[in-house]
Order: sequence, then C-alpha cells, then structure tokens
Amino acid sequence: MSVSDSPLYSELEGGYTVYQGTPKAKRDAGSLKDPLGNPGRGMEFTSSFDANDKPQRYGVDSKPEGFQSSFHSGKPMPGASSGSPNKGIMYLLSVYADKCSLNGIIFIKSSKYYVVKAIWTILLLAALIVMVLHLYELATKYYAYEKQSQVDLQFSNLDFPAVTFCNVNAMRKSKVDLASEKLQRLVDSVSPDNMIGEAERWKPEYEEEVHHFDENGEPVDDGSGSGSGDNDKRRKKRATSSNSNKGNRGKKASNVTLQSRTTNFFDDYNFTTFDDTYVDEYEDRPTFQGSWEAESQPAAFDKINKQFVNLYNQETATVRQRMGHRIQDMLIQCSYAGRKCFQRNFTLVASSTMGNCYTLQYSKFVARQSGPSQGLSLMLYLEGYDYVPGITNAIGLKVVVHEPDTVPFPDDEGMAVSAGMETNIALKKVSIARLGNPYGVCSDIDTFKETYGIKYTRQSCQQICEMEELIKNCNCYDATKPFIFTLLKNDVGVKSCQKMTREKVWCMEDVKWNFDTNSSTCHCSSPCEETVYRKTISSKPWPSTSFATLMAKTVCKEKNVPGLCQNDPNKALSMLELRENFVKVNIYYETLNFEVLTEQEDYTEFQFLSDIGGTVGLYVGLSVLSMFEVLHLLISIARYLICGNWKKNK
Repeated sequence: MSVSDSPLYSELEGGYTVYQGTPKAKRDAGSLKDPLGNPGRGMEFTSSFDANDKPQRYGVDSKPEGFQSSFHSGKPMPGASSGSPNKGIMYLLSVYADKCSLNGIIFIKSSKYYVVKAIWTILLLAALIVMVLHLYELATKYYAYEKQSQVDLQFSNLDFPAVTFCNVNAMRKSKVDLASEKLQRLVDSVSPDNMIGEAERWKPEYEEEVHHFDENGEPVDDGSGSGSGDNDKRRKKRATSSNSNKGNRGKKASNVTLQSRTTNFFDDYNFTTFDDTYVDEYEDRPTFQGSWEAESQPAAFDKINKQFVNLYNQETATVRQRMGHRIQDMLIQCSYAGRKCFQRNFTLVASSTMGNCYTLQYSKFVARQSGPSQGLSLMLYLEGYDYVPGITNAIGLKVVVHEPDTVPFPDDEGMAVSAGMETNIALKKVSIARLGNPYGVCSDIDTFKETYGIKYTRQSCQQICEMEELIKNCNCYDATKPFIFTLLKNDVGVKSCQKMTREKVWCMEDVKWNFDTNSSTCHCSSPCEETVYRKTISSKPWPSTSFATLMAKTVCKEKNVPGLCQNDPNKALSMLELRENFVKVNIYYETLNFEVLTEQEDYTEFQFLSDIGGTVGLYVGLSVLSMFEVLHLLISIARYLICGNWKKNK
C-alpha cells in the first residue's frame, strides 16, 4: 500500500505531501527542512506498512528499505524542479501571500471565485495609485523647503548698541582755504549771497491753456481730447477757474485762459561746472534707454551736490579731517546711565558726504533698566556759524543706531535730528536668526569678518562688491567711498575714477547701473544672524533761554565765535539763532523686553516620515515591520536565484 492511497495522507501548506502518522512521526517530519530553509516543506515520502496497515516510524537520519526522499535522492521539489526558476519564485510569492500583512493580498490568493479576486485586485491597485499620488504630494511639500517665523519675547539686561552721529555740514567755512581751487570756486559760486542778484533779475515762464465752459459752468470737450476724459489734475484746475466765474453760470458759455509756470529759478540758474570729470551719466547713453533718468534732466541741487561730493573726496584724508567738525569742539556733555563719558570714547569715522562722523561703542555699556535716565545723553554744539552756505542748507545731525562692529551708513540709515531740539530715540531690540540652505539664502558673518575686518551687513557687502567690480572692470575706484576702498587691502596703486578720464567715469556709472538693476554677478543676502533696533522718535524745543545763554558762555571760554560771543547787542545772535546752535539727543531702551525672531522648518523630516507612515498605513495597511516583510521576500528571491542556479550548475 502506498502513502498516496492511505487515508492518513494529507496535503500541507504550500502544496507538498508529507506522511502523517503518530504525533512523534509528525514531529519527525516537521523537523526536516527543504532546501530554502522552510521546516516541514518540500519533502515527499514513500513508505511501507506493517501487517496491520500502520505506518512504520523512522528517524530522520535512518533510511530503511522502502524509504525515499526527494531531498536525499536528488529528486526535484514540487514547483521548483522543472528547470525554470519561475516556479520556485511563485512558491515564495505564495508563501508571502499567506503570511504578509499587506491588506488585500490574502483575499486575492484565498478567494475561490475569480470575480472576488478581480474586485480585490482592483481595490488594491486603486489604493496603491492613490497612495503614490499622496506620497508625491508629501514629497513635493517637503522638498519645497518652506519655513515659518517664530517670535519669542524675552527679558534680560541688554548690551547697548553702537551710536554714530554726523554734523550735516561736511566742511567748515573757516577751513575752506585748505581745499583745492576748484572746490573753493564751487563753494563761492553757490553761495546764496552771490545768487540773490540773479534771483531778483529772474523772470518765470508760463504756458497758457484755454478751457471751455458751458452755460452751467461745466467743462466742455472741444474735440481735442481735453474734455471729460482729462486727468484729475486738469479737472482740478478747471474747477478752480469755474469757481471764479460763478457769476456767469446760467448766462452763456465762456472760455477761461489759465497760466501755469513751467520754470523755477534753481533749474534756470546757470551753475558753473568746476569738476572736469562731471558727467550726466544718463544722457545719451544706450545703457539707460527707456528709464526715467534718461527721459528727464538732472535737478539743480542734485547737480551741485554731486560736484561737491566728487571734488571734496578728491582731497586727501588728512585735509578732509582738518576741514570737518571736531569732537572736542562739538561735545558739551556726554553721559551714559548718569555716568560721564568723554571725547576719548568716540572714534572718528569718515563720511563721503558729511565729513567727520563719530562713533561711540563700548562693551561695558549695558542697560539694566529702561528709560532716558539709563541711556546715552549727548549735548552738542553744532557750530552753525561755520556752515558752508549753498552746500549745507540745513542745521542738525544725522544719527545712526547700529549693531556693534558694523559700518554705519548715515546717508541711508541716519535719522535727522533738528537743531534747537531735544530728541528722544527709544529703542526696541530684535534678534533675527535665519535658516540657510536649502530653506533660504543667508550669508555667514564669520567669513566676511575674517576677510574684511568688519561685521557683515547686507549694505556693507553691497558696497564692497560694487567696489570690487569697479576695480575689476574699470581699473579705478569710486572716490566718494574712500572707507570702503580702504577695506580692500590688496588694491594698492589703483587710482580714483574721478581723477582720471571721462571714459573711466562712464565705466564707473555703468557698473553702478548694473548693481541698481540687479544685473551684477555679485549677490549679497541677509546675514544668518542679525540684530536690529526699532526706533520711536520724539522731540521738543531745547534749550530754554537761560540755559542757551549759559551754554553760549561755556563755548565762548574756548573760542571767540562771531555773534555768539559778542558783547555788542547789535551783533549778538537772536535767541532763535542761539538755540539753533545746540542740540540734545537721548538714546535709550524703551523696554528690556526684546523679540527673538527665528526661522524654523515648516515641514520637518520627522513630520515627513510620520505622514509617509500614516499614508501607507491608511491605504494598504503597511507598517515599518511590513516593509521588512517585503525586504525579506526580496532577499529570499535573490537567494533562490543565486544559490539555486549555483547548485544546479554544480
């Protein structure tokens, strides 16, 4: 009797036959392994029976007569011995389908009806497609590298910022004789005293416009396009004229002629050009075609100021310093948190437009309380009598509050402080931390400081980049930015563009235009870490009459100032003129609370991985361990393909 004819014969998982006997026989059979390492599978037995048709028990290692094993005899395994590897792979896939935790697979395999199999197959494919689309959206969101800003409010003692102030008058009138002849002639030509005669002889020019009105005083379109479709400005002019003719309303139509002035004295005045290299950079230049600058003409005062800045900066640094206002002449009193500070605490900083500026920066200045009494207080004498008329037409200061070790730019960042006023500048500190690549672009401040010796700011980077491009393309530097040029230590021997030919000046203007239009190859981003100060400014008249007289007496102890120190009442300054020579500035923290603005990842890696797990689990029921099941299947297939073929060839 063969095993296949025995009622004890059964088919196990995977479709392989094994002889069923006593419990011990089951254990013996279960301890055997097939060539893929699966216990109790891949074994086919034939055996003889005793007289009572009971199976004889054999040990695993014994091979009695009548016992045959495909494993030991070399007979091929069912499903894996037909010579094609696909049947062995199908077996592995079948085993995986019975055990995997992927939703739908087990129903596709175990269902007896093809309709059910098809439905589950469609559902599984649909779930996989939607899952892939969802994962694509998640990946797109993650690799967009979006960021968000978080604001924290903190409280502590605060380091005091650096403070730079400049007298708006670049050179003293009493020191003009130190300047070049061209600069002296320019100063003399723009003096208001020398222009008064021309102003008296000047006659403005007008153009006339005729406007038509009906019987009701409403404007009438004459067919020239100047009727109801006119702009608001013309409508306003017409309304004014119609109001003046109210008596004619309801009577008859009328025409009104209006005159509008087309010139002004300062644009008509023929200012002499004393700078040989002065050019209107926008005139008849293909580079600037289509721009407003090329369409219009330079304003009079802009032309004067540009010539002055060019000629002034062609003077040597020593001459510019001697012509400018000195800290020992201006500083009347300085205090921080009620404690005295002195002239030696200030550092000279040269400005191309305002001459001598002075920076106060001290690491021991720490604000432990808020309010004016715990900040910096400056009383200054402006030396208004020594201003250059025509060049400087206002009296006061420019004040810059900036981060320590950074370069101040009073022209762009400075706050105007009026003479004869006490100005309060209340500060709020804001610390900013930006994310770099790939979430954004920010510059490393440490590398910049090692290279140029100053702390990085976006504006200082732009100024240095522009100067480097100018030297590279034109082989000269911009004389209006001498301090920036000194930071470039390796450009010895390079001359000023303004002292060379007009072609060099054209070249310089082209480089500047490229920067203005973002056409330059040099790009400066915001620093990765930065401290800014929000400012609230208020002011009141200062000083009082008696206090102004007292300060004038202290000034007159050191120098005989015309008008200020005159005993003759007819020559003495009026009280208004006296007050305009003095200014007081208070700079302090409004509160010791400060903001910390931090850029953070809007979609972190942890969130991305969590969303991937949730998406995969939602659609197909996979977990991390389920993915290892797939990995195990792939390894088993690879092992079979490699090891099975090797044994066959062997």
